[in-house]
Amino acid sequence: MALRPTILLGLLCAALAANLSPSLLRGYRAGHHYSYDFDGQIASSLSNAEDYSTIRIRSQVNFDFLNDKIVLVKLERPELGTLNGFLDQPERIHSFQKFEQLDVKPEHISQLDLPFEMRYDNGQISDIKFHRGDSVWSENIKRSIVNLLQVQLEAPNDDSRSYQPSYFYQTNETTIEGECETTYHIQKLDDSDYESVEENKPSVNITKTVNFEKCQRRPELRYNYYRHSEPLDWNSQSGKSQSNEQQKKKQAIEPVVDSISQYEMSLENDIVQTSKVVSKYSYDMVDKDHVSLTTFTVGQLVAKNSEKRTAPENDFSKKTAQSLMHSNEFDLMKERFITEGDEEYLKQNPYLRLDNAGEVVKNIMRRLVKSSIGKEGAEGIEEDATRQFTHLVAILRLCSKNDIQQIHKELFMSTDFDDKSQQFVKEILADALAVAGTKNTIDHLVEKIEAAEISSSKAARTLEKLYKLRLTSAEMIKPIWKLCEKEVARKNENLKRSCYLAWSAMVNAMCGHDHEHEHDHEKWAIASSNKQICPSSLKQQLVQDVMQLYQQSNLKADKILALKTLGNMGIDQSIDQLDKIITDKSEDRLVRIHAIDALRNLRDQVPQKVQRLLTPVFRDRRERPEVRMNAFQELLQTRPDSALLHLLVADMTHETNVDVKSFVVSSLKRLAENSDNLLDEQTAKAVKSSLLLLEQMDESILRQSASKKHQIGYFSDPSNWHEFGSLLTFASIFSNDSYLPKEIMASLDKMMDGRLIQNNWQLGVHMQELEQLTARLAQNIESKGFDDIIIRGRRSLASEYNPVEMLKSLFNKLQLVARQRSSSDAEPMLLFYRRHNNLDYSFLLLDEASLPEILKKFILEGRLDVSALEENNLMIRTNGAMYDFENQMKLPTTMGIPMVITSRMATIAFVDGKYSLSFGNNEKVRDAKVELEVHPQIATSVIVKMEVFSPLFTSGVKTIHSFQGRLPLNMNVEIKSPNVVPTISWRLPEQETRLFHLQSRPITFVRVWPQKSNVFIDAKEKTLLIPKLERLHTTKDFEAECPFTGMQYAIEGHGYRRSFSDFDWMLSGENAFAIKIKPTSNTAKVVRLSGERLTLRDSISTKQQLEKIFEQQPALFQNQDQKEIQALQDYIRRSNSKLTQFQKTVLKLETSEGQNRNAITLDLKLACNENAYMCLFEKDVKVDFENGWTWKTIGQLARPELQNIYANVKSGHMVGKIESSWGSEEKNTVTLNIYGKPSERRINQFKSLLNKNIAVSDNFERENMLDEKFEQLPSMLKPNEYSMAIEHQVTDKTIQTIVPFYNWMKACPKTSIYIPDSSKVDSAISRRHSTLMAQLTYDSYINLTLTTPEERMEVLNWDSEPRLSRNPKTIVDLFASSHDNYAKCTYKREQIETFDGQTIDIPLTTCYTLLAKDCGDESNPKFGLMAKKMSKRSKDLKIKFITQKKSFELHKDETSGDMVIKVNDIIIRKDEYDQYNIRKIESSELTIYELKCPHAQTILRFDGQKIIIKIADMYMNRQCGVCGHMNNDREDDFLKHDNTQAESAQDFQLSYLYRVSDECDPSVVRELEAMKPKSRRRLDVEYNFDNEEKDRETRNPIKKTITVEKRNEVCFSLKPVNACPKGFENADSEGKQEEVNFACFARSSTDAQRYLREARENVLALDDESQDYTEKVTVPRRCIKY
Repeated sequence: MALRPTILLGLLCAALAANLSPSLLRGYRAGHHYSYDFDGQIASSLSNAEDYSTIRIRSQVNFDFLNDKIVLVKLERPELGTLNGFLDQPERIHSFQKFEQLDVKPEHISQLDLPFEMRYDNGQISDIKFHRGDSVWSENIKRSIVNLLQVQLEAPNDDSRSYQPSYFYQTNETTIEGECETTYHIQKLDDSDYESVEENKPSVNITKTVNFEKCQRRPELRYNYYRHSEPLDWNSQSGKSQSNEQQKKKQAIEPVVDSISQYEMSLENDIVQTSKVVSKYSYDMVDKDHVSLTTFTVGQLVAKNSEKRTAPENDFSKKTAQSLMHSNEFDLMKERFITEGDEEYLKQNPYLRLDNAGEVVKNIMRRLVKSSIGKEGAEGIEEDATRQFTHLVAILRLCSKNDIQQIHKELFMSTDFDDKSQQFVKEILADALAVAGTKNTIDHLVEKIEAAEISSSKAARTLEKLYKLRLTSAEMIKPIWKLCEKEVARKNENLKRSCYLAWSAMVNAMCGHDHEHEHDHEKWAIASSNKQICPSSLKQQLVQDVMQLYQQSNLKADKILALKTLGNMGIDQSIDQLDKIITDKSEDRLVRIHAIDALRNLRDQVPQKVQRLLTPVFRDRRERPEVRMNAFQELLQTRPDSALLHLLVADMTHETNVDVKSFVVSSLKRLAENSDNLLDEQTAKAVKSSLLLLEQMDESILRQSASKKHQIGYFSDPSNWHEFGSLLTFASIFSNDSYLPKEIMASLDKMMDGRLIQNNWQLGVHMQELEQLTARLAQNIESKGFDDIIIRGRRSLASEYNPVEMLKSLFNKLQLVARQRSSSDAEPMLLFYRRHNNLDYSFLLLDEASLPEILKKFILEGRLDVSALEENNLMIRTNGAMYDFENQMKLPTTMGIPMVITSRMATIAFVDGKYSLSFGNNEKVRDAKVELEVHPQIATSVIVKMEVFSPLFTSGVKTIHSFQGRLPLNMNVEIKSPNVVPTISWRLPEQETRLFHLQSRPITFVRVWPQKSNVFIDAKEKTLLIPKLERLHTTKDFEAECPFTGMQYAIEGHGYRRSFSDFDWMLSGENAFAIKIKPTSNTAKVVRLSGERLTLRDSISTKQQLEKIFEQQPALFQNQDQKEIQALQDYIRRSNSKLTQFQKTVLKLETSEGQNRNAITLDLKLACNENAYMCLFEKDVKVDFENGWTWKTIGQLARPELQNIYANVKSGHMVGKIESSWGSEEKNTVTLNIYGKPSERRINQFKSLLNKNIAVSDNFERENMLDEKFEQLPSMLKPNEYSMAIEHQVTDKTIQTIVPFYNWMKACPKTSIYIPDSSKVDSAISRRHSTLMAQLTYDSYINLTLTTPEERMEVLNWDSEPRLSRNPKTIVDLFASSHDNYAKCTYKREQIETFDGQTIDIPLTTCYTLLAKDCGDESNPKFGLMAKKMSKRSKDLKIKFITQKKSFELHKDETSGDMVIKVNDIIIRKDEYDQYNIRKIESSELTIYELKCPHAQTILRFDGQKIIIKIADMYMNRQCGVCGHMNNDREDDFLKHDNTQAESAQDFQLSYLYRVSDECDPSVVRELEAMKPKSRRRLDVEYNFDNEEKDRETRNPIKKTITVEKRNEVCFSLKPVNACPKGFENADSEGKQEEVNFACFARSSTDAQRYLREARENVLALDDESQDYTEKVTVPRRCIKY
């Protein structure tokens, strides 16, 4: 008991020590009153400007400490001032006297005067209890004031630092801007003993900085920000550590404003004497290196006095305790109003209150009409039109249902507007209701569409505006779904599709917000209220509704609509439903493809599920190729790992379908080329490593297919944290049942700020069985033309010998079943679609049922009834407005007034006019007349705005980039038969017209909300002038008059003289540019283009000039043989004598209805022989208003094909002379003389192949050499070397025009044009009279050599060799094609190599066997080829080739060995070969005959024993015969005559044996049938009957030039030797040794580089090169693919 007092004393001392601890702020005392002066300032501008829109606030703030922790706070005498002008040092507070004082409304004063209570514990503010009558905006301002008092003097859980004179620490602290990491720096100002308990405490300065990159919470909101994008590294594994650079980059690409807040405080005796916060908020318009929108906020508390005072009453009604963090409660109310129609928001709206919404909107609409369709004069539509539309949308977003009904009554029922303006008002209002995007506006819009007050076509366009709403909800999508099911939508396909697709886009915005991915940057206030926006039950219901639509659909179009709706939604619950459709092979393939496409918005959410679903589909070779390619395309977008990619690529080594293989390889290569920009690091490595498996693939096989993907892209430097770029992708998908593509697609991916937006824009077309329609149309047109020919009389031969009937009879005699392009019963169909941000916007499906009646009759009946097209003054009037995009971000500031950053592009456009079309009064159409008068106008504005927003005021800065354009068009077009040249008349504008206007303008603004509600107050704006740019400002005006029309053109503009790469002048400077046309008294009113075509029998002066070229330009032919020159002269002379009929075309462009009548006349005479091998022309141009200026060109061009000039083959040549003169008094004359022939290199290559010695003992090698000759010997040597002589005599004026262009050429990069010594060319260019010689050669390269009188030099040397792996950089590269579009089938030595590359033994008999035939249409076959042996023991063959026009029969005469050729059963002579497109190619060992049939698109080559037939890809899937089923897929090559699979090679051959011919001995058929069937194994291996492992494809060796690369030189074999094709290996274990001679070249030489390129694809001709060394090499006899 004695110890008890001691214990009590110890406890008392401990408590006292705790109370006296220096860690507490002991200065503020209970029962005391403290007053502070508060000053605040907000200044907004551009980062490079000196003028600011500034708001100044001041007030006295009273703090009454009720006890040591509870404080009562009240503001007194708040004042407000504004300034919109110069402000230096916006980061400091300026005197209030500098500002214009504003009258604060009494209701706002009363709100600010309301007291509130807070807890102030050890410098930390919490439990703020505001007056129950206070508003959120007022509460946030009060938060910002007390935020200045929050301070911590010590690090949490660390008392040791508190005794140091200076220290810093970091802690998480809640401020008005959020809960973020805050760095404190504490500095004491004296050396007092801080451990004492004296009353006086040292002065302390405190600096604290908020790190916004490390925030737990920030009360910011984002709408439509990066909704459809993803950061490139979002899919990285969460467990994988990231480097500091990656972390910095990741933070940099977050779509936030750069925020900096720094506090400076001074304390004396633990009482805050001064506290100041300076915050800077920057929004980069491009990147950190360029101008940004900037706002400075400065807040300051200065202690005024303190005294002991009785605390005021604290009995007011209080709200629930809140934190110091900025409150978004009002935004939550606003979102509920938008999404649910909760009008509590309107009742509490402290901003603009609408008492008369109808009158407000009517006033806005009047201004909108005035600035657009009501705008008369030169300017046309104004920039203000988009501004008024923006105001209209803003007002509608504040309207209740009653307000909208009132607006409807005021506008839709109004009589204040004329008819034109009334339609404009109605259509713009409909668009504004959709863009506003509140539940009230959507409900009203749907109601009016259902009531048919808005037309179906306008409604469909209007619903597209719902795709980009800022907010959506279940309540908002319900009326849209109901509209889709209404009769008004069901009756109109366009409206129904737009309705469902818009609904699905709204679902995507709503349910996509719930995705828990770090790439989701939508932040809604409603989402933070613990309410699920899109719960799982709702998702399930939405999917069920769409699937019910799918299941109830009987039409393919409706099923596709349902799938596109699912695809837009992007709900993961739909994947199971899509799985069932994709794997159901009984479903239409196009429907299944769209089911695969519907996974596009799920591949980021559930990539593994998508992979598990689509991998089996792609790997199933029995699946349709187009289905597999679509599956692969989606798989690539799921970012597969290495294991999956290697599995898919490994399948390609055994893939038999060339289309699939080509598409996969090209897709992977294109993706790999851009992987560093588009993929995360892990996926990029996986894609690149997968390509290593394709290195051994024979790329020549891929050239057989057009199923490919091409990409053209640009990306900024990856080191730039604000990466940007774009990728343009073209893809085509072909299948083995069509020569037309199944799908063509073009898409644009964008990358901005390091975030990828896939399919930002995409256009595509799907085609199915379209060949049926094209074939019907061609057949109907052809049959009509044939009937016309029959009326004129039929040739006697047609009645005696009819090849068409012979082709048709083959169907019956061989019992052929027509080859359909598709095995399904699918109907022809064409589907176009348009996609934006991976969401389908619209699609158009055309099939026989949906074709317009006029097109249906034309295609199906070959009859076009044009009466339905006639119109008389049909009015064209349409109006539209939209937001192309609208992004918004809202975040708190340290002033308690939120800052809103908005990016918006508003567009308004309209077209007004009329249209007429007539076809004359006769029953037969002989003429047509079109009258079109339209006046389209458009205005668009891009606004980027940063503003602080409160009921007291709004102020901020914005930039406006605007465009206005108009194009008045008034024209007539008349076409009369038989003159098909139209007469076109343009009526020029008769008043001054501004065609277009561009403007950029930065603005600072201040707005005080109006007292009256029926007026929308515009902000007071001021254009920013940037001082550092002003010295660069310039104004330019230019006027000129067109001498032809007399119209005056004016270009007006002002701006800044800066480089285009410096964006600041565009972003922050005021620039304007306009083009106007101004009619004068000299201006014509009409410009007319007319013409006529005549056929004349006359002579023209050019007829003889070409014969004189040999005398006038001997230098062109100095190296040519006299035999060649004589043959050219004879050909030209003979051809000239036959040119007696000329086509004359006269075109005249003239003005009328003006003071002067001017004309330009073009008179063109043209004559060509049948194949255009000889043409001559005269062209006269006369301009009668330019001092008699004329331009006359005469020319003659011959393209003879001469025999036996270079060995026993035809060679193509070109001889031409073109003379042109122009001018008025003083004429310019240029004459071009040209001679073209095969180059020496091409001739030597041909001779090398032709004269190749095949006298070898090895029969196998001899046969290979003969095969090589048979396949590779060209039928004609085409010209590729052109010699030119250019004579010119020009005026000084012309020289002055040429020299600048020539100087530009000299400055071009050497990669395109290279002029080694321009000084030697300068003299020739600058002479008035001179002659230049030039030689152009192109092969695998292009070389241009120019010869001046002084010297010969190489000007251009460009490698033009196409490469499959080359990444296209230009559109030319993209569409360049190097492969032959003809498929080839070869028969030799009783073996067939099919069109798809299979090899099978087919020993021909003395009965005809059908090799190849068009079996697509029994009624209209194009060709057929049959072959048989001449006798049982003979190797010689006889072939019969039948086309629709002629029948050909070829065989060797048994006695003489000469080839006998019959055409329509009549033997033709050698001199008639050209008449039938037959060419003869001779060498010492064999004679080849080649037959080309352009109308059948076939080429046949035959030497008596071997056959090659090439057919165009139009026969895809319709070819039959032992040459196989051509479809780029070897697996189904062996289809018999009845379209069933052959059991054996014998079975396959018997099905195509032509047994009913008189030339067929029945015993041969019986012998063939009685033979033991060949082993199924051989056929199975070639045929791949589910036996991949035993697939051993064999090929004969090919001839190649061996390349040996050494350290300093490259060596090539002088003679080509046997080698295996790429992907094949030597089948012999030992092989054969052969001595090979090599020639070597320095590695750096041009020849070495050129030969290296050529040797990859071609055999080099090196006969003239000397031997450097000999080496033994192993050459294969047979090649095999393992």
